[in-house]
Amino acid sequence: MKKWEQGVELVVSTLLALFQPVLMLLNVDYYQQSCLAAISIVKKAVYRSLSANPNPGVGLIRLHFHDCFVRGCDASVLLKSIPRKESEMDSVANTGLKGFEVVEAAKQVVEAQCPGVVSYADIILPLPARDGAGNDRENHLITTSHAQGMTESYSLRTNQ
Repeated sequence: MKKWEQGVELVVSTLLALFQPVLMLLNVDYYQQSCLAAISIVKKAVYRSLSANPNPGVGLIRLHFHDCFVRGCDASVLLKSIPRKESEMDSVANTGLKGFEVVEAAKQVVEAQCPGVVSYADIILPLPARDGAGNDRENHLITTSHAQGMTESYSLRTNQ
């Protein structure tokens, strides 16, 4: 085995070892106990929003990508700026993101059914992205139980 191949093997093995505990925490049926209907509630809310205006459908996929690209899928792209602290939502790289209103509508519906259970980071961004793509089948499984971000990541977004 060549030296560079050993290096690649070491890096891949290390990454797999580091991410294994995280991957074990994510699962498709995370809400089966706490909010059984969460996934179908979000799906119906997204379809309702997109049937009235289909334009944000692709925007939901882009919104999900921009959220996951910086610090992982933590919904930090949804945090609004406060005085003297600009948010990721308002960074130049995220100008033109669409679909915020669909995410908010889905969150309101799921909160009415399961208050305080479903986080934006967990189910509100990945599921609308999947459903916004127009996939009527639920064969694309989404892992849930992500941690919701509480910090801005504007500086990370602009210093890449």
